[in-house]
Amino acid sequence: MSEHDYFIYPRQPHQPPPDWRALEKRLLHEGYIVPSSLVETDTIPYTTLFRLYRQLLLDSEVAVGERSIKDLLQRMQAANMLPAGMVLPAQPTGELLAEALRPHGIDLQPSDYMPHGADHASPIYHLGPATEVYLAAAEAVSAPRHYRPDHLDPTLELLEYQRQPLIPVGENLAEPRLPGYDAPIQDYGSYESHIELIGAAWEDPGMLWHSPESLQEYRILDLDWQYSFGLGYRLIRLGSVSPDWLPALTILVSELTDTPMQWHHRHL
Repeated sequence: MSEHDYFIYPRQPHQPPPDWRALEKRLLHEGYIVPSSLVETDTIPYTTLFRLYRQLLLDSEVAVGERSIKDLLQRMQAANMLPAGMVLPAQPTGELLAEALRPHGIDLQPSDYMPHGADHASPIYHLGPATEVYLAAAEAVSAPRHYRPDHLDPTLELLEYQRQPLIPVGENLAEPRLPGYDAPIQDYGSYESHIELIGAAWEDPGMLWHSPESLQEYRILDLDWQYSFGLGYRLIRLGSVSPDWLPALTILVSELTDTPMQWHHRHL
């Protein structure tokens, strides 16, 4: 089965990144995203508990459905979904939850369980009513009801990287074109191919590549990849969305962060 993801990220990854945690809180508080349910079965999988931990790190007052985090923990304990004898923190935070679980043999280490190799990842959210209104106003879709979680279940996740950028590409990766050119690049100069150029940009996203064809210099995201390539230290991953939504969503993130953004599609 094929997988289609979409990513939004700063257009200039060599510049200081926007505050992704602040963006996450704003998206939540203004209704652009809503939490998904964390209780999956009558027992709580370790991965679910870890997602709860990550959400606690974000904001201990975030509501989950109609329940606060504190109320959720109490319900989980009453249903025997937490270790027997575990004492709940009076004011739960990620650190306090980890401390309470450690004596019961559960050691939560964020770096060991972050998805996509990220240094930090948000919980997976659904798009919220404010996004529905924004996209409807932008005429990005003709049936806004499909943004509701009980229909297509579009999801959103914020990813952070500190040491090396993420390059989320798939089988749809296209050879780049110079801006304003119709045909793919033919001469990569000192690089054998666009793959080598990507490797060099992964090592240094701010690198300047000199084109023998145009005699100009470009950064990796200046090239026209036909929406098939991107990289960054801060990315939003979207699933189960229509590509028609991406231009408007990219503008929204640009407006909320005051940072130019762009997007691309990954087909696995």
